[in-house]
Amino acid sequence: MEGSWLLTAGRGPGGEVAIVEGYRITLHIAEGRIDGTAACNGYDGSVQIDGDSLKLDEMFITQMGCAPDVMESESAYTEALTTATTIERAGDELVLSGPDSELRFELLAPVPTADLVDTEWHLESMISGSGPEGTASSAAPATLLLKGDGSFSGTTGCRDIEGEWVERGDEILFTAMSADGHCPNDLQAQDGHVLQVLGDGFTAEIEGRSLTVLSAGDVGLVYRAD
Repeated sequence: MEGSWLLTAGRGPGGEVAIVEGYRITLHIAEGRIDGTAACNGYDGSVQIDGDSLKLDEMFITQMGCAPDVMESESAYTEALTTATTIERAGDELVLSGPDSELRFELLAPVPTADLVDTEWHLESMISGSGPEGTASSAAPATLLLKGDGSFSGTTGCRDIEGEWVERGDEILFTAMSADGHCPNDLQAQDGHVLQVLGDGFTAEIEGRSLTVLSAGDVGLVYRAD
């Protein structure tokens, strides 16, 4: 059952678990623990699995606020998750169910760590939204370097950043991050955008020498390796 999973459909005691575009619901199971993103907030807890029997204990969730529809999705998911009592896997599909709930997940690909780390990435553009309403804007020079020892460094365009990172499911999570320096008025928006994307946890997709990182709400950054 261990692995990283993306919710594709679900219902709980209160009804359907709506999936809001740009706000994924994920589940990572490993070594008696679960964690993931519940649309808006991150969550974690302990889990006991015995055959197809499932029992969750001591689940914790962060307390960020998002738009009402995202919070409704989160509430419906967490209610369904905490009432699930069985777990079944069939290939790349995982199903958690209870008396009044069913959550269906698909297996996620792992982080492309080998191609991501120990390469200095140079920021090319900033992404806001997806589809026809999405935009990409140019960016002042900035860098990102994830090291194989679990540390990272870089810049936002006006401030130096550094800290530590881990893999969480198919995402990169910065467990510690500091930003040092001063931003002039014309770079404050870019500074905030970069910190939002990197600070909230992000997926990473590499195509050739291009790296696209995306966070909740379809905000992202596009980097290129020299």
